[in-house]
Amino acid sequence: HLRDVVPDERRLWERMIRSETLPNIRSWLTNLLETARRKAGERSSSRTAAIVRDIRKILDTEYAGIQEIAQVTDRLYISVRYANSIFRKETGITIGDYLFQQRMRAAKRLLADPYCRIGEVSEQVGYGSPSYFTSVFREHTGMTPREYRETHCGQASG
Repeated sequence: HLRDVVPDERRLWERMIRSETLPNIRSWLTNLLETARRKAGERSSSRTAAIVRDIRKILDTEYAGIQEIAQVTDRLYISVRYANSIFRKETGITIGDYLFQQRMRAAKRLLADPYCRIGEVSEQVGYGSPSYFTSVFREHTGMTPREYRETHCGQASG
């Protein structure tokens, strides 16, 4: 909006009339347009930061129930493609990678509990199949959930 850059429109026209030469008008308009571009960028940046914050909030709390990214983006009324684009620009990783990281962090926390079976851990972090969870966990950490528990938690259980 013009009012974001020049709050008083009357002053805008007075300034233009006072600029006597074409180079003065050109310079003044260039500065005005640069200010408008900067303000638009600030507004856009704060909007994308808010979207990324909302995506993270959903993933941080609901990681176990999310089977596809559209479950998140549909709630925010944006496309998966757009969401991934701004998320990657802000964080350096995709939404899917962030979801995976959240699941692995949660799995490691749950594995610290010797009474929590590996099948329960798998289910609680969003993997229906314990064998698939084990293979994904091994790929991520270099060890099975049982080995991770034994090495990092001093417990053998499962």
